[in-house]
Amino acid sequence: MLIFAEVLGIIIVFAILVFLVTNYLDKRAKRQVVALGTVAVIAFSLNVGALIYDAAIAGSKNAFDYCITLVRGVQNTMSLLVFDDKFSSLGVLTQYAWFKALYYAVLGIAYFLYSLTLISLISYKLVSKIKIFFGRKEEAFAFCCLNEKSVMLAESIRRERKKAVIAFTLNHFTQTDDNKKLLRKLKDERFCLYVGGKEVGQNSYFQRFPLLKKYKKISVFCLDDNSEKNITFCKNYASDNIEIYALTEEEFGGSVYLSKNNVHVIKQHDLTARMLATSHPCYKTEYEENGKRAINVIILGRGRSGNEIFKNLYTANQYENITLKITVFDSQDKNGFYRLRYPCVYEDKNVEFRQANIYSENFFTELRGYLKPNNYIVVSLGDDKRNIEVANLLYDAVLSRTDKKAEIYAHVRREQNKTLLQSAEKDGISIRAFGHESQVFSYDIVVAEFMDVFSKAINENYNKANPEYAKSWEELSEFTKSSNRAVGLAVNAKMYSLGLSIAELSDAREEFDLNSLSPEDDLRVAKEEHKRWCAFHTVNGWTKMSIEESKALSAPEKKVRKSEEKKRSLSLVGWDELKQVGEYLGEDVQSYDYLWKNAIVYALHKTGYKIVKK
Repeated sequence: MLIFAEVLGIIIVFAILVFLVTNYLDKRAKRQVVALGTVAVIAFSLNVGALIYDAAIAGSKNAFDYCITLVRGVQNTMSLLVFDDKFSSLGVLTQYAWFKALYYAVLGIAYFLYSLTLISLISYKLVSKIKIFFGRKEEAFAFCCLNEKSVMLAESIRRERKKAVIAFTLNHFTQTDDNKKLLRKLKDERFCLYVGGKEVGQNSYFQRFPLLKKYKKISVFCLDDNSEKNITFCKNYASDNIEIYALTEEEFGGSVYLSKNNVHVIKQHDLTARMLATSHPCYKTEYEENGKRAINVIILGRGRSGNEIFKNLYTANQYENITLKITVFDSQDKNGFYRLRYPCVYEDKNVEFRQANIYSENFFTELRGYLKPNNYIVVSLGDDKRNIEVANLLYDAVLSRTDKKAEIYAHVRREQNKTLLQSAEKDGISIRAFGHESQVFSYDIVVAEFMDVFSKAINENYNKANPEYAKSWEELSEFTKSSNRAVGLAVNAKMYSLGLSIAELSDAREEFDLNSLSPEDDLRVAKEEHKRWCAFHTVNGWTKMSIEESKALSAPEKKVRKSEEKKRSLSLVGWDELKQVGEYLGEDVQSYDYLWKNAIVYALHKTGYKIVKK
């Protein structure tokens, strides 16, 4: 309907133009022009109609293609009526300079668009090379594979970085039905396409890629479903002038290359878990039982995503006056593996791992025994439809038949599957989907993720407070970087504990001064910060290093406080035991847990936020 409205509008304007022109002519010429004007309208309508029909058959889906069509219609019609001998009577208009200028302007635009169209028909790759050549030299983004994840992220980057060059660099391109659809999407979105020949090896193909030499800053995304292929790319091309983002689904994959500068090994299940912990915090389901405050978390499934969800929720929600209870149900017996990998987790009496067949008859009976007045339930069984089925069953068959309240979250990767999930909220029971790929693979999450910016600011603040131990962000191990990110993961929970919240710097509310906390709150939150630090190390497989073990590893001039290789630390003890550790090291170890105030304020300001009262 829109295109027909545009055609009708142009026809009306054309008729008005003819009418105005005829006012400058004598009666005889006027009659001729009116007659020929009618022919012009008919000819123009036929031209545009035929071209629009052709464009529609060809699959055009954007306004630019239709704009070209309309200009072609104008040019074809004017050529017919002005210069064709059969309609030479209209040539009387060419005595007017303004008419000639108008005609040749339209003609010039038409031929320019003709040339662009001709080039695009000859080679989409040639048009891409022209765009790359004339693009901004400051920033470029390149994708090394063509799949839905890459296109989603490219579309998100386009919204945030409108003038940056975005290119898909493909060494081989297989003409499958899915790839053809994605290729059509690349053309519609006007992304660049750079393809090497089949005989070109991966190394020579990428080395001659023009973006590497032309642009000051380039980010390359390896989002292939083959994790090994992505990590190999990091191994071959990691350098100081290129940022590489490589996707891996392996729990420990890519750790060899994480120490290289400008290499980011990203995991979809990790990003999903962080999104859940920050966007849907479990502390909102706090309840009171027998005069005590508590949070009850139930996780169904301990695969890659389920395990990361457990680790993030456990790390981010450590309190002194609120008990965090987590129960994980999984059908497979992984206790042997997890006990070896995360031994200290099993020492926490508030964490329980249950082997259970979620589809068995007695599962829901067993589950009812773990329900509390309010519950935070996550379903992450590795398959969208299975997650949706179980989440719907939880809502219908269990929680709606009890007096319990709950927030149920089902992991749904494909957004189109979300329609299968009940969208319900009744009597304190709600059910929601989380972790859509379109949300995870976005500019904010992958490229400019809040916790990465936050964690760099945390490191800057630490360097100012501890110049003798100062290290730049690039010098830090990946584990230390992750430790800094975990501070950002827990910041909302920490503010909740204090009755505060985070707002943008532009918010009219006055910023709260953390130095005005009472001594009791200051001590309590310092203990919580130490518990958070211990929790992060615990879920990453660290264990306590004894003072005797430290003495055996230490040199006379320096005492060993931790070993990243062995994953052992002197400080992985309770708050009161830190005094003994401090006496051995000759420093006030507890004082480090008070540094969180300046670190968080500094990092929040860096990211555009501040702390305010609720």
